[in-house]
Amino acid sequence: MRSWSCNSPTSTFNRLVVLILFVVYSTYISSVHLRSLGSVLHYSNYDDIETIRERDGVKEEIQNNEDDEDVESTFLNSNDNFVNQTRNEIINVDDEEDKENIEKKDIGENENTVDIATIEVEMSSNNSTLQSDIIQIVHNPNEKSITISYKNLLSTMNANNETTTARQCLNPIIRGRLSGPALSIIQWTPYYANTTNKKELGPVVDKMFGRYSVPLPGKYYIEIIGIMCNHRFHIPNDDFRNQCLIHPSHHRLTADGAYIDVGAHDDVGNNIDVDLDEADIVPMPGHWKWNPAKEQNDYNDKGQEQRSPLSLSQEPLYTRYQPPFCRGDENKTLPHCADKMDLTRYEAYEFEFDPELKSMIETSLASSSLSPITRRSQPLSSSTATDRGNTTETVMANTTVCLVGFSHSRHMRDSMRQVVYYQNPAIQIDWGKARFPDELHNIEYFNNMHKKLEGDNNCTHVLIGLGQWAASKPLLFDRYERDIEEAMRVAVRARDEIGFALFFRSIHYNPMGDVYSSCPPHDWRYPPVIDGYNAIIKSLCEQYNIPFLDTNAMFGPMWDSGNDWCHPNMQVGLPEAFYLLGKMMMSNTSNM
Repeated sequence: MRSWSCNSPTSTFNRLVVLILFVVYSTYISSVHLRSLGSVLHYSNYDDIETIRERDGVKEEIQNNEDDEDVESTFLNSNDNFVNQTRNEIINVDDEEDKENIEKKDIGENENTVDIATIEVEMSSNNSTLQSDIIQIVHNPNEKSITISYKNLLSTMNANNETTTARQCLNPIIRGRLSGPALSIIQWTPYYANTTNKKELGPVVDKMFGRYSVPLPGKYYIEIIGIMCNHRFHIPNDDFRNQCLIHPSHHRLTADGAYIDVGAHDDVGNNIDVDLDEADIVPMPGHWKWNPAKEQNDYNDKGQEQRSPLSLSQEPLYTRYQPPFCRGDENKTLPHCADKMDLTRYEAYEFEFDPELKSMIETSLASSSLSPITRRSQPLSSSTATDRGNTTETVMANTTVCLVGFSHSRHMRDSMRQVVYYQNPAIQIDWGKARFPDELHNIEYFNNMHKKLEGDNNCTHVLIGLGQWAASKPLLFDRYERDIEEAMRVAVRARDEIGFALFFRSIHYNPMGDVYSSCPPHDWRYPPVIDGYNAIIKSLCEQYNIPFLDTNAMFGPMWDSGNDWCHPNMQVGLPEAFYLLGKMMMSNTSNM
């Protein structure tokens, strides 16, 4: 038998054959892979932006939306925020080394491969106008994101030489909520298409990119609803009074029972993060968690505590609304009313504060029987132009929180009194009535408010919330902005003279009552208008250096739970009151 030798002619010939076969195979594999990679790198047809490929039986979405140099600036964030890490790397390849790294990721050679798989969310079959404009809704578990892709904007000329499009809802407003082990509102960012006829059509939304934040993994029902088909809130001074909402009877864009699975990622409980502008991020003081074992803890209209054990199974928390002809106790139990208006599905949720924040608030409340007030030693009403405001004095006073507003502030007063009863009964809570911002345009409002307080205390903290009555009329955005700005100017002047700490708060959402969903509406206290008012308040507070206390991060997930279609119940009101009181009392330290 001939022994094998690496130097033998047979060995050399065999090695040569193996080498040739390897080169041929490597060339074939490289060409296949480069064609695949090339299709990703060079796929930029905007009219057909979505490419879905099958990999291991799972649909994956490859997004290559090149940056648009001419995009709408109103309500718009950069498209750079829309893509994840791998997509950014593919779009921004600058040299061969970057290409090589991407190839390694694509074929799995890099052990830090980013999984960009997305899972399609089942859509509704209600054939509504907005629903018919949507191509698909997908969930990216790794990004904790939801993406809605709309149909392309294809303009054509009809028989009358009029421009028509394949899209009917060009600039929609949507809301979304997850319900399961916890609740989360989906915060949306629109991405606008670059249209050649933008002056005629206005902004055209190409995609909606949403983020959610939940503290627990598990199965979450997802509901996305359409609020408006074509809104005009981007137009300055536009009259929105005749803009109709999509009726709640067919506003759901996701299928009944649609859900997503949220895995046990390390960062599953993190707040909304890097992919949204800092200005759009609302810090989460905690989360609404499902706790079916808890006892119902509610209060009747007289403020009397009521408790009863709960025995509930988890179900989708669909948007609650009031159908036509369902007003009054005699009608709310009718079959077409009862399930749409039912409140029991909210009862098992309770708000759980971040432990560190809760401890800080409890400490602040316990130590705030007295509060510092810094005021001018000579009142503005009696000082001269030359010496006005030259000297100040700081004194300690019994802590008295004064809430300025109308019925929502009255309900908040009741909630705050419940909180301080257990936390620090020395803190007094009072209420100053005001319906519209222009009622604060005279400094005498604040002087008279002290005279009407219960007891002899002056306000040490003033919290202003004015928007419900304004939206019910409504005051259009330009008028509201002028009125609320003048109210701030006067409030700042009163603060400097009287010495209280001044705050403005966010305006509450109202549940979807029948007066909002009628067409045209009879009342405008629905989310887009309230969002517009809150944006105005926040911007002006920054301008006048007034703390803006935004509670919609905790209020938002339960926004439709008010049993009277207007005011938050104690289930929502108590944690909100605890949070607001804590934030105001924390200001005592900075004012010392």
